Amino acid sequence: MFTSGQNKRHYRHRYARSISELKPEELEQLAELNRQLIRAEQWAAERGKCLLNSYYGHGYKKRYYANEQDYEDVEVEANLKVIRRSDSSLYRENEDNFIAEVWLFLNLFQDHGERETDNYDWHPVYKNKLKDGIIIPTNGERICWLFHELCENILDFDFDLLLDIGGFWLDVVLVQQFITNWDSTKTDTYNENP
Repeated sequence: MFTSGQNKRHYRHRYARSISELKPEELEQLAELNRQLIRAEQWAAERGKCLLNSYYGHGYKKRYYANEQDYEDVEVEANLKVIRRSDSSLYRENEDNFIAEVWLFLNLFQDHGERETDNYDWHPVYKNKLKDGIIIPTNGERICWLFHELCENILDFDFDLLLDIGGFWLDVVLVQQFITNWDSTKTDTYNENP
């Protein structure tokens, strides 16, 4: 359901602990972070579906040629900013305290229709594994796509930074796109399935 936007990668500190060095209560903190991010995924999917229903309710279409020159499209995007815990030594009063930011495209379409908005495992084989066989004990809960994206692709397995997360700010927006091309020599590169 989610795909990544242009996210900035954080490079792990040399002194960052590995998963095997974490205490049981820290592993539970990671599992709780995963649960909260599952809630974020569900909320984003629900709101994205509402935005699309409103858009379609006004008679607009996805991937629509208004004429030979003008093309319209729509997508739902989300921006998740994770916030540092207030009890962290790095927390600063009167500042945003954002640790990382994830831009997402919500893939709520399939064959120009809506896909079920249930959450899917980010990778059906791994369940609670990350790359290189790192296992997050989640008491049988799956690792959600957002946790995978934060842990692997943005924070580069810096578990201390993951443990510093105490909240998030999530924006979901409908992006309406209008593309026009009056250069008749240019071929259509923005639409795979008109």
